[in-house]
Amino acid sequence: MVAVVALLALASIAVIAAEHGDDTDAAATGNVSVIYGQSLNINVGQTGLSTNDQGRFGAQLIVASGSSLPPGTSLNETFTGGPGAPSTWTYQIQGNYNTMSNWSTTFVNKNTGVEIGTVNFTVSVPKITITYDGNGGLVNGSQIYTTEIIPGSFVPILTATFSNGSQTFLGWATTQTGTPITSLAPTVNTTLYAQWAQASATSSSWSGTITQGQSFSHAFTTTPTSATITISSSPVGWGASMSGNTLSGSVPAGAQPGDYYITLRIASTGFTTTTTTVTITVPVYVEPPIDKSQSVGTVLSYQPVTNPSNATVSLTSVQLGSTTLSGLGGFSVTNRTITGTLAQVGNYTFNSTVSAPGYASSSFTFRVASTPADTTTSPPTIGGITATQTPGAPRTWDFVAVNPSNYAAISWSVVGGAVFQTASTTAIYQFPTAGQYTVSCQLTGFDSSTVQATKTIMVTDSYHPDMAWAGVPYTFTVQGTPAVDLLDALWLSDSTTTVDSIQYTTISGTPTTGNIGNTYEYSVDSITTDVTVYAAQTVAPSPSFDLTLSSDGFTATANWTGQYASVVLFNYGDGSPATTSTTHTYAKAGAYTVVATGVNNVSERTASQLLSVGGFVDDKPSIYLQDLTDVTYHQGETVYIAITINPGDVVGILGAADEFLTTEGNVITGDTSGVELGDYDLTVTVTPSSGAQLSKTVPLTILAAEIPTPPTPPIDWHKIAYYIVGLLALLIVLYVLVKILKHGKRKVKGKK
Repeated sequence: MVAVVALLALASIAVIAAEHGDDTDAAATGNVSVIYGQSLNINVGQTGLSTNDQGRFGAQLIVASGSSLPPGTSLNETFTGGPGAPSTWTYQIQGNYNTMSNWSTTFVNKNTGVEIGTVNFTVSVPKITITYDGNGGLVNGSQIYTTEIIPGSFVPILTATFSNGSQTFLGWATTQTGTPITSLAPTVNTTLYAQWAQASATSSSWSGTITQGQSFSHAFTTTPTSATITISSSPVGWGASMSGNTLSGSVPAGAQPGDYYITLRIASTGFTTTTTTVTITVPVYVEPPIDKSQSVGTVLSYQPVTNPSNATVSLTSVQLGSTTLSGLGGFSVTNRTITGTLAQVGNYTFNSTVSAPGYASSSFTFRVASTPADTTTSPPTIGGITATQTPGAPRTWDFVAVNPSNYAAISWSVVGGAVFQTASTTAIYQFPTAGQYTVSCQLTGFDSSTVQATKTIMVTDSYHPDMAWAGVPYTFTVQGTPAVDLLDALWLSDSTTTVDSIQYTTISGTPTTGNIGNTYEYSVDSITTDVTVYAAQTVAPSPSFDLTLSSDGFTATANWTGQYASVVLFNYGDGSPATTSTTHTYAKAGAYTVVATGVNNVSERTASQLLSVGGFVDDKPSIYLQDLTDVTYHQGETVYIAITINPGDVVGILGAADEFLTTEGNVITGDTSGVELGDYDLTVTVTPSSGAQLSKTVPLTILAAEIPTPPTPPIDWHKIAYYIVGLLALLIVLYVLVKILKHGKRKVKGKK
């Protein structure tokens, strides 16, 4: 037992002293407790010399070879005394203890190398508290979460959540509305605040190529799944509608080729409302051809009806039965007409495409049965053509063949112009501008003979009468014989024509490139028309534009970013007429659809955007009352619902949710900490400054807080090292005790 006490005493030695010949004693402190980063000034010993040893200078105590001082410290010597007097050297460990590990330093006599003593440093590492504030959301399942770290080490970057997804976590800041940090190594207790950005309600995207006369349907997915989709704007006459998240509609027959746009609005409570644009491309139109029969050895002549009428026709392959004919079987395309001799009896299949600059191409197939010549069949007959103007459609006419018979094929065309129908005894055609036109209907009989009827009409509604294009004929027609004064429009002339016993006056002419940029006047009776001449284009306009609002939120500025438009007309969506002005001031707040129309001699095409006016859209994302959806929050989260209102409107709330929610302007907010789990009715009202009150009721659900798996704390290797050292010391003590007990038993046996 005496040996055990001696061992423990050795383990806790405080002072080590030794005699070293002529040198005086040097003492070293045994065990020292320090704090990581602590400033040290520890005396570890002194050496002295008598007056007879004045010639001996220099330190007598140094760090032993193979040993070292703790990082951040040094051994400093202080000398007192001098010649003729006793001299003393004092040794101190000074500096900052900059290691988180325990340390031992052994000292020896410089002159003899004899060990003087060992200083054992036991370090303790302080901790600071890092507080994570969810700032309306949750971190590790609660609004406040704390952890401890070593001063000067980097804080763990945890993830905060907002259960309904309406907020996007940006990171942590040292203030409630600060800039998120990328890293932080604090030395004092610190609070970090979650930073949030309002998430946007979004949908999947879609665009399609739909031929005129065809319908379309597409189902969208949304984030969040509870978001609603409504149509903000769509082309007139398309019948676009939403059923749930499915968009459907149809491209009207006669729709001009080009790109059309449907603007959708995606909204969900607590999320920023967004819009997405669906692009429907209407390709070059080809009137569906009908299968026809012709006698073998006759010449096929087929011109497809297209829109635009000047689309390029290409023949890609020709088949006879199932055999593809080399060299297209001798058929070719001349002036947009597929032509060639039907050299063999059988079924011919013609595969073709039509294209035009600025439009999507289309492909089509038509079939011709080449039959043996039939000389017994009666020739085709036709009783004439009736023509009527299509109500509400500019420059569009309906044509009907009267009593056609004995025909294998039919073809409608404008005399001197394009074929526009080859599949029916009725036809519809939109003329490019005003003027006199003759329409022909030709029948091809089973005996390969042909017959035709014609009809002359007068189109009186012009295509943009205030615009003309160099090299393109300009026509303006009115019924009657009014007084005409061409004033300075010297490239124009007027004439009088009688059609179906009705007199018409036509002003027509073709401007040249020298007229480009000039505006000319002419008058019909007392009405004066200004005509500006533009450079002609070969492709349709490609529409796009930007919108900006003035600082007061009521004046819009449009910037056309499209191509190939001679003139751009803006319709600002508030009932005012279309204008070329790029600025417009609205009389009242609201959401407006702005439409930009690019016009040139080929066609006109539009693009649209949704614009919020009036200053009620601020930095707090909001939702229209009609778009309010079911609301879900987890216990502990902060409710935030902003309603889009006009100036002067008042937002109110009713229902069970009124117990823990309040309104602040247009914002509904409240803390859900302590609120019982379950469903609550939330009725939101908007009372305008004038007019009837609006309201909508939705369920607000409070769910239990989600508690994610907490992060694994960092391993404290220092503590583990302490435990291991302590365990080893305990094992040594137990080993010694066992030895002592065995030795004592042997002695007792010996005495016996």
